[in-house]
Amino acid sequence: MAPKPYIPHQRFWTKLLDRRLVNLAQPGRLFLLLALPFGIIFIYLSAPFQAPDEHHHFYRAYSISTGHLTGLQVTMPQSVYDFSQTVSKDLPGNDQNKQSKRSLLNEFFRPFEEQPEIEVSIINSAIVSPFPYLPQSLGIFIGRLLHLIPILIFYQGRIANFLVWLGLTFLAIHVTPVHKRLFAALAIMPMTLHQAASNSPDAATIAISFLFFAFFLRLLLNQRNKIRWLDWAIIGVLTIAMALCKSIYVLSTGLLLLIPIRRFHSQRAALPLALSVIGLGLATGLIWLQYSSNIVSVEMMNTFRTPTTDGLFFILKNPLTAAPILWRSVLTYTGLELRSFVGILGWMDTVLPIWVYPLYYALLLFTVILEPLSSVYLFIRERLYTGILAVGASLVIMSIFFYPEVTVGNGVIDLVQGRYSIPFGMLYLLPLSQRKWSLSQDSPAWVVVGLLHLLVLVVSVRAMLWRYYAI
Repeated sequence: MAPKPYIPHQRFWTKLLDRRLVNLAQPGRLFLLLALPFGIIFIYLSAPFQAPDEHHHFYRAYSISTGHLTGLQVTMPQSVYDFSQTVSKDLPGNDQNKQSKRSLLNEFFRPFEEQPEIEVSIINSAIVSPFPYLPQSLGIFIGRLLHLIPILIFYQGRIANFLVWLGLTFLAIHVTPVHKRLFAALAIMPMTLHQAASNSPDAATIAISFLFFAFFLRLLLNQRNKIRWLDWAIIGVLTIAMALCKSIYVLSTGLLLLIPIRRFHSQRAALPLALSVIGLGLATGLIWLQYSSNIVSVEMMNTFRTPTTDGLFFILKNPLTAAPILWRSVLTYTGLELRSFVGILGWMDTVLPIWVYPLYYALLLFTVILEPLSSVYLFIRERLYTGILAVGASLVIMSIFFYPEVTVGNGVIDLVQGRYSIPFGMLYLLPLSQRKWSLSQDSPAWVVVGLLHLLVLVVSVRAMLWRYYAI
């Protein structure tokens, strides 16, 4: 018997290490490997109430945890309200101010006292349905049940919100037949992780949108079986959930019109069924909008600059007046929106190093273009339709921040942030998918991509350390 060839010790361990790294770089593993530890770091490293409008989101979630689902005013213990007002005072929007370590430490000695109570206004969050606040509310409810101190109740809300986002996003990566790496790349983006690790309803909105895209791709690309009624029930539930998070994201259901007629049990029922699901989402969104408009007057919406549909109607009625404003807004704010899509953390006051933004867009483009696809994929006409839908989604996002009384005079739309586009992330990137060039799933290049994702998150942690603690 011929002797076995000698393998140098160093070469053996190099191959073993390469194989392990490639396995760790698989989409689901990479997502959990980065999202779980860095999500926990973000929860505790980001100073309390330092996500956009997190004060109001926490108040709303606290109110829901007590059984009060709607209203412009919430009643909460004075001890909890005092904590929210003193722990991170004068931080938002002022990057020269740092989180007082003494104030943070003192909150661990503030007792939770149910009495006396105080009424707090929550206009900014009152227009959102209770649905995307359920995870935070559950965490806060458990904290109240255990009679935890106010700061721990606050962190309970963040933890519950993050864990639900983590589970739903991992499910989306598991369900989708293609672009698993792209889902993971969008999910571990600094801005996505920052919102998921807060009390913001954006966490549920993003996760449910990703899950909808994953099930849509599964329905579209599975050519072997007819679509079951259970599949339509899941899509219907996800559509309603998206509408209850934020109604504008129901625009994603327009993708259902791409599902081939042959996938339906009855070709005659194909179009009516797809339109019925789209109509279900639109109806749910409109019902909530009508209900919330009865709670919050138009004057209050304009005063507190909350999203409204008035701008969309104004644009449709006055296209010649609106078009120059829309174009000027695109020229003025596109750079800011692109950066805040990847990550301007805190209250839009924690900017990452400038090189992070082009690097992350390069990672997204590399992933969507070179990720291997199955034999069934999006054809040119389907990608074109998706691109048109993406442009429409961007215009609708801009329109909800178009306040006719203010915007026409200013000549530009402000307040639009890139984070509003994260639930549409797959919609923007799917038109770029192709099969002509691709890398295998076991390519070492994906290890490099994973390491670059790790680098971006480490840099994000460093930025937050300096922003809040001057470390």
